[in-house]
Amino acid sequence: NTCTTTARRWRRTLCARYALMPFVEPYDTPCKHTFCKSCIVQAIAASKKRTCPLDNKEFAGEVTEASVVFRNIVNDLLVECVHCHERAIKRGSLADHLRTCPRFPVPCRHHQRGCGAVIHRASVDEHLNQCSYEELRHVRRDNLTVFARTRSAPS
Repeated sequence: NTCTTTARRWRRTLCARYALMPFVEPYDTPCKHTFCKSCIVQAIAASKKRTCPLDNKEFAGEVTEASVVFRNIVNDLLVECVHCHERAIKRGSLADHLRTCPRFPVPCRHHQRGCGAVIHRASVDEHLNQCSYEELRHVRRDNLTVFARTRSAPS
């Protein structure tokens, strides 16, 4: 089927060669190759000379943001969330989706106190009901910060 073949070709064209997913903040090199901004910045930082990772051509100019047309095409691609597997999310809306995705991994709000748990956003309340750090709060005594239990520990 010609339509299917053409769609596959377009999908390959609009996906980053290193990340193997639709471009995130596409940037062009002076030799006209396109990369995700973070990928090209890392590649340039890792090389001693400013060279294109695809053709190894040295360049003196700056990498520049890809054209508005290209960015709009990439942002309209439909992608799937790797966390909740919701499909048909526009690539340009993925960041918004991830801010509310129920399966997105988030650290416990007590991670700075030492809780190392990383839980799905939808499971935060369930985790906090069991988190031993949830029972502690800061109390100032004699110019020292100590932790005190706010509720009695289960017996």
